[in-house]
Amino acid sequence: MKTLSVFFLFSLVLFVFIGNEQMVVEAETCKIKIEPEWPGLDCLSTICDSACKRKYEPQEAKGICLYDRYCYCYYPC
Repeated sequence: MKTLSVFFLFSLVLFVFIGNEQMVVEAETCKIKIEPEWPGLDCLSTICDSACKRKYEPQEAKGICLYDRYCYCYYPC
């Protein structure tokens, strides 16, 4: 029972640490709307991601299609 309590406490600490790390990452991330390279078509995730990586640091940037069908690029500020 004591081992289970220690495991639960360790899991909780790890969860809080990861949650705080995500908040820091989100705070240091900028978002910009990219004009479509594909007029008249819905945003395609692979094309959006490629366009974003061409404009910003390839390892750090991520292109995501959002509900309004536009491509948004997330990159470090």
